[in-house]
Amino acid sequence: MLYTESLLALFFVLGLVWILYRIYLRFNGRLPSMLRPSKRIKIVERAALGDKRNLLLVEVGEERFLLGSTPGNVSLVARLELDEPEQSPVREESESASTRAAEAHPFRLALEESSL
Repeated sequence: MLYTESLLALFFVLGLVWILYRIYLRFNGRLPSMLRPSKRIKIVERAALGDKRNLLLVEVGEERFLLGSTPGNVSLVARLELDEPEQSPVREESESASTRAAEAHPFRLALEESSL
């Protein structure tokens, strides 16, 4: 009888540990959003540019910042207002390559100027 009760208690504890582990995996080690404290700084979007290089869209209060990050540096690329409408990155398939190249040229020049 004592052996049976001990065995049942062991299975109960192991089952409880397994359930808690599954809950932990479901939330990926993070608390659900309703239990997390609100943050003033939010990473809205992240784009990988290469090996350990990222472009981040960060929202702080009423402003958005476009940041470039590398392992040893974080730099401000642009400051954006929050009420600016977001533009869709989707392009029409009918646009020619020359049209896209002509549009990209001013951006490339602005990017080169900001890196000086």
